[in-house]
Amino acid sequence: MNAIKPIAIGGQTGCGKTLLLDKIKVKIDLEGLANHRDSVFGNTINELAIELIKKQHYTHLIFEDEGSNKC
Repeated sequence: MNAIKPIAIGGQTGCGKTLLLDKIKVKIDLEGLANHRDSVFGNTINELAIELIKKQHYTHLIFEDEGSNKC
């Protein structure tokens, strides 16, 4: 099995990262798994593990990076 290569989409809040992620099939929505709570993972480590297992046959996965970067 090949290692999955993560790709992070970064930018400030409100610049459209989530809208872009909604159009991408090969992604893991960390914020969605955490039910939009302050903690990225919340109590959803098992859900994250399940999502990673479901997508283990892909070579790349897209993640959202919420930060101070400009769009």
